[in-house]
Amino acid sequence: ILHRNITLLLLDGKRMHKSKFFAPYRYTGCPINAIRVFSDLGSEELMLLNTTKVEDSQKYFEYLTRLPKHSSIPIAYGGNIQNIKIAGNLHRNGFDKLIFSSSVLENPDLIRNCSEKWGKQSVSVVINHDIEKGFFFGGEQRTWVSLLEYTPAELAKFIYDLGVGELIIQNSARDGTRMGILENLIELSTPFVSYFQIVIGGGLCFDDLWKLREHSSRLGAFFGAESIFQGEANAVLPRVKP
Repeated sequence: ILHRNITLLLLDGKRMHKSKFFAPYRYTGCPINAIRVFSDLGSEELMLLNTTKVEDSQKYFEYLTRLPKHSSIPIAYGGNIQNIKIAGNLHRNGFDKLIFSSSVLENPDLIRNCSEKWGKQSVSVVINHDIEKGFFFGGEQRTWVSLLEYTPAELAKFIYDLGVGELIIQNSARDGTRMGILENLIELSTPFVSYFQIVIGGGLCFDDLWKLREHSSRLGAFFGAESIFQGEANAVLPRVKP
């Protein structure tokens, strides 16, 4: 059985872009077109993350609710989900899963309420990893887990108790590079595997799926740059794992 193979699309408002080392790198097209293309190409799941601040949240989330109808595969969204009303609107309009990060610490009741309403299978948390400083929540505004005095096992239990069904681990050091997975990132996922389905990403190549398969049946992968760019010049040409 092949592991989950997820395509990551990064949003900058109503535009799509790709980051590199967590910084804006390149405009990559229209989200609606990308959703249609990856659905037709045979991607198994889509994960949309908005990485920028939303100025007019009402208009933006109205736009977001129109996106799932263009997808024929499961689709998840994360970014600026600040309350249960926004979460409910996204879920009601076709997003199968909601993704949180800094809310784990800033608004844990929101995550807990989403899980109680729609089930833990509909709630994911993304946690990022830096080679030198370890795990952190958030993007530009980072909260380092080391400052919270959690061991990885304690952190896993804390997130699990919020009703989270899936953990997304992102390697910030190779974000957008297509350099392949860091072997220690697989080992770092070990304390979390007994609690969650795990999805790992950040610089992955399609062949990395097999490394994950050898390590644990509960590990999947998401691909950003690998799904969007081809060749040394990083030509924008969508593709999925053969």
